[in-house]
Amino acid sequence: MASSACSDVTDHRGVASAQPSEHGHLVTPNTEEMIANMSDAVLVESDNGRVQIANEAFCRLFQLDTPPQALTGMEADRLTKRLDPALSRLEKLKKTRRRSVGEEIRLLDGRVLELHYAPIPRDGAAVAHLWQYRDITARKHFENELHLSRQRLRNLATHDEAVREEERRGAARMLHDELGQLLTSVKLEVAAATEVFRKHPDENAFSGVDRLQSAAGLLDISIRTVQRVTAKLRPAPVPEMCISGAVRWEALLFEQRTKIRCRVGVSPPKLEVDSERSAVLYRILLEALTNVVRHAHAGAVQIGLKKAGGVVFLSVRDNGRGIAPEEIDNPSTMGLLGMRERALGVGGDIRITRNVRGGTTVMAILPLPSEPSAGAGRTRA
Repeated sequence: MASSACSDVTDHRGVASAQPSEHGHLVTPNTEEMIANMSDAVLVESDNGRVQIANEAFCRLFQLDTPPQALTGMEADRLTKRLDPALSRLEKLKKTRRRSVGEEIRLLDGRVLELHYAPIPRDGAAVAHLWQYRDITARKHFENELHLSRQRLRNLATHDEAVREEERRGAARMLHDELGQLLTSVKLEVAAATEVFRKHPDENAFSGVDRLQSAAGLLDISIRTVQRVTAKLRPAPVPEMCISGAVRWEALLFEQRTKIRCRVGVSPPKLEVDSERSAVLYRILLEALTNVVRHAHAGAVQIGLKKAGGVVFLSVRDNGRGIAPEEIDNPSTMGLLGMRERALGVGGDIRITRNVRGGTTVMAILPLPSEPSAGAGRTRA
């Protein structure tokens, strides 16, 4: 027995018109020539399990010393012993006589083959089976390496985001605890000096009092600036399991600050996710709303938050000018790049599209961690 033939082999005019000889073998010259010149390993097997046609690629793949012409009439199973783990699957294909494309089977020596199978019908009954094999071991190895590389990239993105969050927290603490307190102390000193001048009026001190009062006003502005920068570096923390409330709160602040209408839809109403994904969604939301203000020229924004099928979705849709196609994949667009990095860190993705009727939609798709079963963690008696 052997593995499958490609559709292009099956559909070839030479094969389709082939007729069995008096010995039941397909001997059409066009068929044999076509199979002989194929780079993939091909074997044609009769319904009783005998080899009708094989090519040199088949002999090389299965490490046979016999030339392909000498295989005619031999039992196909003897030639494909290396397929032992997949033989039952091949038998099933022969019985069902249903075409199969792109199945993967593994040899006993560890190689991975791609299998195509097709029956060759005659008068409504299969008289032969075409099997085509392609060695995809190198491709599978590359795919595994690519998967590992992507996983390392996700881990790196997660680590990088954690480092950045810690740096933001450190900068926010420094601004609040050091600079903020220092400015407050200076303001108190200015206020005290002003009061001294008021208690001891002097016609030459009036201009000094005015300057002190101006300095106090500037200090108030500086303190509010520090508070605003601190809030941007370290926004109000998103409590675990409360991302829905954080989204509604940010939408309210956004509408008050920008005068852009902002509506929120959450499903389920009290949507809950873990703290890591809450932080990622929150940062993506802030960046998306910032982009609306900077670039969209929008009059309304619709925010959607939904959890379904082990995935949480966050969408921010505006009715602005719409993002240009070249902007979506622009590597220098740091805001969009930052959103993608955050989503990648938890195995998610960001999709940015231009709406049909104008505006832009930013969609974050994050897979949720699998929840442990109810019995997990229990100690066996």
